[in-house]
Amino acid sequence: MNGVRFLLRPGWLGLTAAVVLFAVACFTVLAPWQFRRHDERQARNEAIEMSFHLEPVPLGQVPDGTQWRQVTLTGRYLPEGEALARLRSVLGEPAFEVLTPFELSSGDVVLVDRGFVRPARSAGGGRGNQVPEFEEAPAGQVTVVGRLRRDEGGRDRGVLDDGGHRQVYAIDAATVGEAAGLPIRPGYVQLNAGQPGVLGPLPLPQLDTGPHLAYALQWIAFGLMALVGWVLLVRRERAEAGAPGGRAGSAAARPPATTGANHRGAPCRRRRGGHAAHAGRLHSPGEVGGLGRAPAPAHRPFREPARGPPPSPEADLQRPGERGLHLAGLEAGVQRTVPTPHLPGARGRAADDRCAHRGEQGRRP
Repeated sequence: MNGVRFLLRPGWLGLTAAVVLFAVACFTVLAPWQFRRHDERQARNEAIEMSFHLEPVPLGQVPDGTQWRQVTLTGRYLPEGEALARLRSVLGEPAFEVLTPFELSSGDVVLVDRGFVRPARSAGGGRGNQVPEFEEAPAGQVTVVGRLRRDEGGRDRGVLDDGGHRQVYAIDAATVGEAAGLPIRPGYVQLNAGQPGVLGPLPLPQLDTGPHLAYALQWIAFGLMALVGWVLLVRRERAEAGAPGGRAGSAAARPPATTGANHRGAPCRRRRGGHAAHAGRLHSPGEVGGLGRAPAPAHRPFREPARGPPPSPEADLQRPGERGLHLAGLEAGVQRTVPTPHLPGARGRAADDRCAHRGEQGRRP
């Protein structure tokens, strides 16, 4: 449990929540949405291909909700209920689609899409947004063939009256019927080329499934990549926390700081010559530099030996061991502070010089 305690930090909690939400959205929303689009496109292509192999049948013999099935209509057009679908695009260019109600011999009213017309050109020669002049629907009884289509919806956008023409934003039988005061049945019929009253025949969609299947697989891959990336980040964080040089191991691997009180009695040695400045003089580690111990204070106390009778040279030669003990006992003198450089090497050299200085003072006559 201690190895994953870092996951309780606010940053890791936020990252974990974001990864989980993104993966759930990929697996349950985005990928299924693209799979549905792929299935719908595939079903549409199959219906269009089948429509070429089946003979047209009367509208009453086709179940409601059928798409792309070819049907025959016998009756007459009702041009007084005509409307235009605006803001359309046909073959990459703007267009209007002409929607004319059609009354069947049975009395039912069906909405017929007669095709498209291009907007009128402006005075400068460019494409405008005005409704052009187009051929009216033929009068009298006619028989037409077309493909069944479902309503596009969009009843909330209403009907626009512009230039003496009733215009809608989406092809919806209920919207056109409400504006014209006619009981139009749901759906509409898209006329085939060469039928009575057709204008510019609308092209059929391309028979391909599009990129929806690839998009669905990509969303699944993105969700898996997010989870795998999160696992790799967690493993790396655990490795860094448990490594000897990591954030947690660096503190444990660092040696404890030592003080002079723990190593009393270490001999003071000169760095350059390698010989002791005085064999009997003992110093604390704080006075010895370059040993990896705690740094000495900026000012080190210096004890000046008390004035006394100098020892005779004969006594030094006869009792060399007592000389060191005698000098060690002279430390109870007047203290004064000597500034010490902060550099480790300079601090060690200064300690060695003080050792030599105290030894020379002990030899003064």
